[in-house]
Amino acid sequence: MKRYPEILIQTIAFPWSDYDDEFMRERDLMSGNTGNFLFQWSTLNLFSKVPHENFTRIWDFRHNPELQKKKYDYILLPMANAFREGSDEELIYLTEVIEKVDAKVILDGIGGQFEDDVFPKFNNEDLIKKFVSTVLTKAKSIGVRDKRTQQYLVDYLGFPINRVDVIGCPSVRYFGPHFKTTKYRKFSDDFKIGINFTPGQYKYSWAKFFDKIFRKYTNSYAYFQDIEEGRMLLDNIPMPSNKYHDLLPTFLKHPVIKENRGKFIVRPDDWMDDISEMDFSIGTRIHGNVIPLLAGVPSMVIAIDSRTAGLADYNNIPYVWWYEITPETTLEELYYRTCSEMPKFYESFYDKYDEYINFFIKNGVNLEDLNSKYLPQHFIEVSTKEPSNDC
Repeated sequence: MKRYPEILIQTIAFPWSDYDDEFMRERDLMSGNTGNFLFQWSTLNLFSKVPHENFTRIWDFRHNPELQKKKYDYILLPMANAFREGSDEELIYLTEVIEKVDAKVILDGIGGQFEDDVFPKFNNEDLIKKFVSTVLTKAKSIGVRDKRTQQYLVDYLGFPINRVDVIGCPSVRYFGPHFKTTKYRKFSDDFKIGINFTPGQYKYSWAKFFDKIFRKYTNSYAYFQDIEEGRMLLDNIPMPSNKYHDLLPTFLKHPVIKENRGKFIVRPDDWMDDISEMDFSIGTRIHGNVIPLLAGVPSMVIAIDSRTAGLADYNNIPYVWWYEITPETTLEELYYRTCSEMPKFYESFYDKYDEYINFFIKNGVNLEDLNSKYLPQHFIEVSTKEPSNDC
C-alpha cells in the first residue's frame, strides 16, 4: 500500500472545509484578504492526491500538543509579502515551527514589499534574517516571488544567490499547466469591466481614473478583497478611516454600492466563475488580476509597489505603473495595450511552470507525491520511467 506524506501547511482554511462564506467572512479565515486563498490553495492543488487527513494546519499544530508528536514529511509555506514591517508574529511562530519539526521545508513564493529603489531597514530585519536562515537549514533554497525580493535577500541581507530562486507566485499555477483561452472583443461602451483596487495604498491618479470608469461605464464592477470591504458591503460596517476615500466605493452611499455593482467573493473558484463574464479586468491588486487571467479575461495590473510590478514582470502579465496614469489616459487604450501584451504571458507560461516544478524537486519533493494533473507530461514520463540496467 502506498504511503502518503504527512504535511504541515500554512493556511487558515482548506478548500474542502465545509465553512460557508458568511462564516469565513465573520471569522476572517482569509487573513484579511481573499487573495490569500488563491496561492495557498494553488499549492494544495499540487498535492491534491494526498488524503485530506494527512494535512495539518500550522495553526492547529501550534495549539494541539498531540499534533506536535507526529512525524511530518513536508512543511509547505505558500506565503505573500512577509518581508515588510508588521510581519513579526508570523515570522516568529513559523521559525519556531520549522525549528521544532524534522521535515523538508518548501517556501514557495514569498516576497518583499518595497516602495523605493533603496531597500529599507525594516524594524524586524533580524527576524527576517533568522526566518530565512532557519528555512535554509531544511531546504536547498527558498522560492521568492520576484527579482527584487531576490536582490533584497542576496545583495542587502547577504544570502547566497544559489539558495534564493525566483519562481513567481503559486497563484498563477492554480490550474497547473493549463489555462482557459482568453476571449478578446472589440472595445465598446457596453464592456463588462472588473475593477480591483488597494484602498490602503491610495493614489489620486489611479483613484480618479477608476472614478471616471465607474461613472462612464454602467457595466463596471468593483471586486473587493479586503475583509473590511466585505464587511462594509455585506454587514454595513464602515471602513476604517485609512481606507475610506471619496473617489472609491469604500462607503455605502457610493453609487457603485447603491447600484449593486460591488462584489466580495471568498472562494477562488466562485470568484473565477463570476469574473469570467467580464470583458476586461484592471486594477492595483495582483491576485485581483490573476483570477480573471486564469478565467480567460484580458487583465492589466496597475503597479503600486515593487511587489505588484515584480510579479507582473516575472509572469509577463500586462502592467503599467500608477504614475503612468494621467488625466488623458483612457480605458480603451489600456485595453488594447493589454491585448497586445497578453501573448507574452502565454509564450513564457510553460517554461516558467517548469521552473516552478523544478523548485519542488530541488527541495526534495517526490514527484509521486504530486497530483499528475498538475504536472507537465515530461515530468510524468520521468517519474514513471523504469530504472535503467545500464552500468
